[in-house]
Amino acid sequence: LLVSPKGLYVNHPDNEIREKTLDYFLALIDLCADLEGRVMIIGSPQQRSVQEGWDADQSWNYARETFTHSASYAQDKDVLLCMEPLSDNQTNFINTPSQAVKMIHQVNSPNFRLILDVCSTANQGLDMPTEIRQFSNDLAHFHTNDNNLYLPGSGDVDYPPIISALAETGYDGYLSTEVFNFEPDPITIASQSISFLKKIIAQSVEDLQIISACCSEAKIKASDIKFLPSNKIFLLSLQRFNKETEDNNKIINSIIKFEFI
Repeated sequence: LLVSPKGLYVNHPDNEIREKTLDYFLALIDLCADLEGRVMIIGSPQQRSVQEGWDADQSWNYARETFTHSASYAQDKDVLLCMEPLSDNQTNFINTPSQAVKMIHQVNSPNFRLILDVCSTANQGLDMPTEIRQFSNDLAHFHTNDNNLYLPGSGDVDYPPIISALAETGYDGYLSTEVFNFEPDPITIASQSISFLKKIIAQSVEDLQIISACCSEAKIKASDIKFLPSNKIFLLSLQRFNKETEDNNKIINSIIKFEFI
């Protein structure tokens, strides 16, 4: 949000810079509302990093002040601001979900919530399913990608447990894909991301057919079938052959969710 124009900073000790940043932030909220958008992601790592010589506590308070004013304005515009924890190779300010939630609770606005990013969480050395379950009450948006900065399924992240945790906690928001390598082109990236996620999230008969084909010859134990009455869903954990790749003799674990409609 704040990469351009240059000079914006949510927690800069210079009051004039913070006021300029807030004015720009409010203008972005107006733009989002005018476009009938709903969610704005607060990433911008270099526009929040605490520089050498700055007081860390004061920098936190400055950021909280900026976010509090922005969240109040966003509530009037029906826009949701989502605080994104980013790994410490990007910024030194709010690196973990727990730190983001601390800020969220201090701002104390229904329009200031949490976004989790798979890449940042993995590169911070955190277990995403654990973070989802711990902070599900604050979670409002989700970035699918992988620990290689590319599309979901292209790196080392184990996605089925992530989807399972989202299902368990009743997450009903978007799964958006954010990448930092735009090759070969946006349409291919989007279609490949959707194709990967459809293998573990069925929303139509066609999706179920894909999952059924992938899960033929799978092994499942009765003890691995879980019913979550509060969310009215069944979760099935199974072992199956990795049929969607060339390495189709490899045994992998998958989780399937069934919802009552």
